Amino acid sequence: MEKIKDYLKKIYGLDALSCGCILLSVLINLVTSVLVLRGYAQAKMWNLAAYIPLVICFLRFFSTSRRKRSAENEWFISKMESLFVKKADNDYGQAYRLDRNRQIQREDRKHFRFFKCPACRQKIRVPRGKGRIEITCPRCGSKFIKKS
Repeated sequence: MEKIKDYLKKIYGLDALSCGCILLSVLINLVTSVLVLRGYAQAKMWNLAAYIPLVICFLRFFSTSRRKRSAENEWFISKMESLFVKKADNDYGQAYRLDRNRQIQREDRKHFRFFKCPACRQKIRVPRGKGRIEITCPRCGSKFIKKS
């Protein structure tokens, strides 16, 4: 039982490329089913091709080589990014701005605490490590005490 637990901890698991393989398999299966229903007998042969992406998906899922599978997934995401991420017209691009905003938010969380005003629900940013302080809401002027 311990060997099974150890193996399950080591496997790579499901990622974007594996999901793409499953989706491709379902798509091939649907297309061949429609073609068979319309009378194309040769389409039954293509139904077997739907299992190839599934086999690849299972091999990736149970693989213990995390570095290789991660590199393959990054390549797949970089190729498919143009389908799902809308680029802005400026030099930096929308994806860069989104990443930059997330990075700024992480930095803010290190140095500030965020509270909501109990009266108007306005978000208020307060520096960390100041102890118990009285906070005045800039929007409605109500005061409340919180520990920063």
